[in-house]
Amino acid sequence: MAAHKIGRGYKRTNDVSLEEVDVPKIIQPQNPHFIAKLKAGSTKNLLLVPTTVLKLYQLKLQNLIFFRNKCGMHWPEDVINRKNNQIYIRGWNDFCRANHVSMDDSCICEFPQGSNQEVNVIEVHIVCNTGEGASRKQRALNKNS
Repeated sequence: MAAHKIGRGYKRTNDVSLEEVDVPKIIQPQNPHFIAKLKAGSTKNLLLVPTTVLKLYQLKLQNLIFFRNKCGMHWPEDVINRKNNQIYIRGWNDFCRANHVSMDDSCICEFPQGSNQEVNVIEVHIVCNTGEGASRKQRALNKNS
């Protein structure tokens, strides 16, 4: 594996910082999608679904949604419709913890059904930040994958 010297250590050249890369170019979803990140705070277990994506593709979320990872594993979660027209999905932190998502990673949330349909599955593609901002634990997990 090629490497180049940075300061006192070495950085693998296949490590990619998300600040340097356009995430949708890494994984090119064929269906409607949005990008989400794990957030700290009181609502960290809620995933905000942009209503602009739902309106643009005429999607309607069912009351029970399944997050699906690349291995095909499912996490059933509830949809919360707020009075201010914001839509959240409960259980985002649980999904992120089970899939070792860190704060620096991006998740492409894709609606595999396409447009004009009721949605019950969100396919989540995790783009790990293995650059200098990534946690030591996350870099170790990526190295072993």
